[in-house]
Amino acid sequence: MNNDLKNYTILYIEDEKQTRDSYVRLFERLFKEVYSASNGEVGLNLFKKKSPDIILTDSKMPIMGGFEMSEKIRKIDKNIPIIFVSAQNENHFVEKLKSININSCLLKPVSRDDLKTGIADAIKKSQNIV
Repeated sequence: MNNDLKNYTILYIEDEKQTRDSYVRLFERLFKEVYSASNGEVGLNLFKKKSPDIILTDSKMPIMGGFEMSEKIRKIDKNIPIIFVSAQNENHFVEKLKSININSCLLKPVSRDDLKTGIADAIKKSQNIV
């Protein structure tokens, strides 16, 4: 599967710098190109400039959160795989994810293996392979 991910670019949005840096190092080994942002506003601007293949985002961030950013991205691209990483899983949270067509939500803390599997599954779903 790792070789498959080498064909893709990823935009990773996480406000916690240490977490972001750690995952960027992992993603640099897995993906063709990695773009990272510290909040949804920067993430949205990077999305518009770089056109990544996959988006992985935290839900709660300063300036612009993952939901608002994803809603704006969905107006531009309805099919790009968007994966949320969050500590929340309440019904209203899950319903909101569905309403903006989020491909997957991984609960924190998420292992690296679960993260890789979640990304691969979201790619397959977006390509209607599943």
